[in-house]
Amino acid sequence: MSRLSRPQIDPLVDPLVDPFVDPPSSKREPAARGIRWASLGREFVVTFVGVLLALAVNSWWQERQDRRAEVETLVEIRADLRTDSTDVTGNLGGLLYAKARLDSLSSRLDHHRPYDPSLDSMAAVLGWWIDHQRNAAGYATLKSRGLRLVTNDSLRQAIARFYETTYGEEEQHDRVMTAAFDRTQSRVHQYLRQPDYYGPAHPIDYALVAGDPGFRALVDEASDRMSTAIHFENTVAKDVRVLSAAIDRELARRR
Repeated sequence: MSRLSRPQIDPLVDPLVDPFVDPPSSKREPAARGIRWASLGREFVVTFVGVLLALAVNSWWQERQDRRAEVETLVEIRADLRTDSTDVTGNLGGLLYAKARLDSLSSRLDHHRPYDPSLDSMAAVLGWWIDHQRNAAGYATLKSRGLRLVTNDSLRQAIARFYETTYGEEEQHDRVMTAAFDRTQSRVHQYLRQPDYYGPAHPIDYALVAGDPGFRALVDEASDRMSTAIHFENTVAKDVRVLSAAIDRELARRR
C-alpha cells in the first residue's frame, strides 16, 4: 500500500500557507508585540508616577521652606515694631514736654510776666527737634523675598501700607519739618545763648525779647511744629499697635 505524502511547498516560490500546519511565527509575533507594549506601558506608568511623586515632594518641601521663611520674616518685622513702639513713646513724651514748655512761654509773653529761672527750660525747646529713626530691616527682608511670601492677603496689604504709606508720609513730613527747624536756628541764636546743645537756653535780654514780635513768631512756629509732630507720632503709634496685633494673631495661628 502506498502512503500519501505531503506536497513539498517551497516558501520562496509558493507564498500560500501550508494547509496542514500554520507557520509558527503567525502565533508568536502578535503575542510578542503585546508583551512589549505591556512592558512599555508599565515603564511609562512607573516613570510618570515617579515624576509626579518627585514634583509633589519638591512642592511640599518648598512650601515648608516658604512657610518657615514667612514666620522668620514676620518675627523680624514684629521685633522692629516693638523697637519702634518704644521710640514713638519716647518721642511723644519729648514732644508733649516741649509743647507744654512753649505754651508756658507764650502765656508768659502774653501776660508780660517778669523773668524767672523757669524761663530757661521754656526757651530751651526752641533749639530742640526729634531725629526720627525707624526700623524697617524686616520689611526690607520681606521685599527681597517677595511680598507674596506672606500668604495672609489682609496682613500682607497691612504691612505694605504701613511701611510705604505711614512711614513714607512721616519721612516726607520729617524732611519738611527738619528743614523748617534748620531755617529758624540762626534766628533763635540771635535771641538766646546756649552754652551747649543740651544745656538750658537763656534769653539775652528778657525785656527786649518779650517785646520783640520776631521772638514771638519763633515761639509760635516752634509750637506749630510740635503740634504737627505730635499728631504724626500719635498716628504712627496707633498704626504700630494695630499692625503688631495683626502679626501676633498670625504667629499665634501658626503655632
